[in-house]
Amino acid sequence: HNQDRRRVTPYDIESDLHDSLARMQVDYVDLYLLHRDNDLVPVDKIVDALNQLAAQGLMTAFGGSNWSHQRIQAANEYAAKNGLNSFAASSPNFSLAEQYREPWENCVSITGDNGASAREYYRSSQFPVFPWSSIGGGFFSNRISRDQLDWDDYFMKLAVNCYAGESNFVRLDRTREIATRNGITVPQAAMSWVLNAGMNLYALTGCSSAEEIKDTAAAVNITLSTTEYAYMNLELDCPD
Repeated sequence: HNQDRRRVTPYDIESDLHDSLARMQVDYVDLYLLHRDNDLVPVDKIVDALNQLAAQGLMTAFGGSNWSHQRIQAANEYAAKNGLNSFAASSPNFSLAEQYREPWENCVSITGDNGASAREYYRSSQFPVFPWSSIGGGFFSNRISRDQLDWDDYFMKLAVNCYAGESNFVRLDRTREIATRNGITVPQAAMSWVLNAGMNLYALTGCSSAEEIKDTAAAVNITLSTTEYAYMNLELDCPD
């Protein structure tokens, strides 16, 4: 989107795709995600446009980032009825930390009570989910605390602005407790919470070094108990 209009139309999609291919100097992309939605445009027109571009060999698969699960479902129902390729993935926000403020306009989060129906849809359908800011945009990096909220770093400032509230700090306290109890790091515990959500999920997170990538990736081998999982999310008073 820009300040003038919501740029999710067949024309804009084709224009932006060609621009991306030229900038990256590639002939096609493996997975093309529309970074926003425009619910003023009928979903069938968007699905038709994406299928035409896929038929030209410009993308292998496509999906939506910050799309509601209702629009994803509508897109795939239309595609199924008309013998077209459907959306292959959805990329909403999802983490243990609930958003107090959205980092950008028109973000879609499936965290918290408001995201319950979306999470149920993704669990029951096992539709692939690529959640962004899986450790709260750095809130669970183990650098933010109640006493350390003043940051010069853009991304840490963003994490504080979006996630630094008392209920999330309690989640952070409990995540530290579970991490110590299991001999893992705080980011690993927070990432494990996301990975244990019961969805067909491929978590996205930003790392600033190779060591951070290795540390966070190790969370795929960590399984939380059901009580630990609920305790971290403030659903139980005790993890035992």
